Amino acid sequence: MSGVCNHSTRGHIREDLHRYIYAACYADLYKRSPTVRDSPRGLWPAHKNVQSAVNGNMFPDRFRVQFAGVPSTTITSHISKDGHYYIHYDASQCRSLTVREAARIQTFPDNYFFEGDRTPQYKQVGNAVPPLLAREIARIVCDLVRSEDAVLIENGQSGQAETELEYVPDPVNEYAAGDSGKVVASSDGLQISAALGATAGKA
Repeated sequence: MSGVCNHSTRGHIREDLHRYIYAACYADLYKRSPTVRDSPRGLWPAHKNVQSAVNGNMFPDRFRVQFAGVPSTTITSHISKDGHYYIHYDASQCRSLTVREAARIQTFPDNYFFEGDRTPQYKQVGNAVPPLLAREIARIVCDLVRSEDAVLIENGQSGQAETELEYVPDPVNEYAAGDSGKVVASSDGLQISAALGATAGKA
C-alpha cells in the first residue's frame, strides 16, 4: 500500500481561499508573509478588531505562510480551529497544511496514525511534544541519571518503586513490552524501563 495517512486537506470558505492564494503569492515574491496591511482591503477579515491588525497593534499577521526549506512557526492546537497560520507555500494548492504535514513538522513518523475526526487529529498534533524533542530530553535525563549510578529509588505509597535507566548499545526505534510486565521504551540506543514493587502504585 502506498501513500500516507491523515493527509487530506480541510475545507475552506471561499473568502479564505482568496486570502490564502494571495498570501502564498505574496510570500513567494517578497520572501515573507503579508500582514493584514499588505493585503487589499477586499481581503481583510470581517473582524471587529481588524483595524487594530491593520495598525499593527493586534494580530497583524493573521495569515501566515509556512515556507519550504526553513524552520516553521510553532505548531499549536489552534490549528484545529483554522489554518490561517499554516498556509501552504505553493499558491497552486491554495490551502492550509494537512494533519500529516503538521505532524511531519512535529517530527512524527509517517506511519503514526491519528485517531478520530480531522479536528481532533489537528488538536492531537498541536498539543503533542515533538517526538524527537522528547527523545533528546530523555537522552539528557538518561546521561544525568547515569552519572548518579543510573539508579533512582522512590518511596511508594507502600513498598518501594525502583526506576532503572540503562543504555542499550544498538539503536532501537520502537516501543516494546519487556519481560515480567516491565514497560520498555527504546529509541536510538536509549532504553528506559520501570520495575514497580508488588504493592507500589495500588489504590
